[in-house]
Amino acid sequence: MLPEFFGPSFFNSDLSLFKNFQFGESKKLQLRFSGYNFANHPIWSFTGGGVGSSAMNLNFGPGSTGGQSQTNSGFGIAPIKQGNRVIQISAKFYF
Repeated sequence: MLPEFFGPSFFNSDLSLFKNFQFGESKKLQLRFSGYNFANHPIWSFTGGGVGSSAMNLNFGPGSTGGQSQTNSGFGIAPIKQGNRVIQISAKFYF
């Protein structure tokens, strides 16, 4: 039976602010400020496409004591960071 295997965790946080300005009974101006991944928290990832990458292959070779030892030193290590902060500013006029 194979052990459980977990990938990098996912953390994302979004924030939006809206302000409405009323002009008369039917006209309104709305200003919006949105930040996606505003904390800019990186997401650790595997190189080369995830599960098929070499970091996910557990390789064994002959060990120094006659048994087998692991030959892939990067097994299970997520070496790169992905993700960026996106900021959006907009204005809407309702009539």
